[in-house]
Amino acid sequence: MSQRPLRQLQESRFKPRHKSHDPSITLSTPQKDRRMMIPSGTIVEESPSKIRFGYLRSWIVSLLALILLPVGGLLILVGTTIAGELDRDWVATTAEVTTVDDTAIMYRWQLPNGTQQNGRIARTWDAFVKPTAAGDLAIRFSLCDIASLVLVSPEQGADFTLYYDANSPSNVQCVPITENWGIGYFIGGWVLVIFSILMLLRAFHRAAAQQTNSG
Repeated sequence: MSQRPLRQLQESRFKPRHKSHDPSITLSTPQKDRRMMIPSGTIVEESPSKIRFGYLRSWIVSLLALILLPVGGLLILVGTTIAGELDRDWVATTAEVTTVDDTAIMYRWQLPNGTQQNGRIARTWDAFVKPTAAGDLAIRFSLCDIASLVLVSPEQGADFTLYYDANSPSNVQCVPITENWGIGYFIGGWVLVIFSILMLLRAFHRAAAQQTNSG
């Protein structure tokens, strides 16, 4: 009598407890995907903007060309004037800087007969622009005005080479005024003019190409 309850307990232990199991499957009709589709390539990550060296180089080259162009024109004009009007080479002498201030450099020099002469090199732009009798503004430059920035030391007591016209000692320059130098001024002026024009053309071409690529 002791084995029967144990057998019934084991059978009920492994017997499924749920009464029924009805599996169900739901079928749905396929529908169109209504999600927004973004075409590939629509969103492009942009590189951070920065000033490239090419732009800075073009700006520096253009500025240099704009400075050298009038200098070359001045050299051509001086060379042509020397070739057409110079009857004798100017005399070289030594001048001494006496006073230096914000507006000018004052200097002195002597003629062969011992006569002392004084001169002045302007250091302000208003000295180069002067009104004419007709009321217009005239711009007056000389080679010494430009060359003095390099050839004349802005220190009191400094010496530099000065050239004067023996026929009219009031005409002086701090650059050589001779027939040979006149030819050199003329050739050097044309070299600067052509070089400046080529640099400007290259800068304009580079700017146009960059504008086309960016557009």
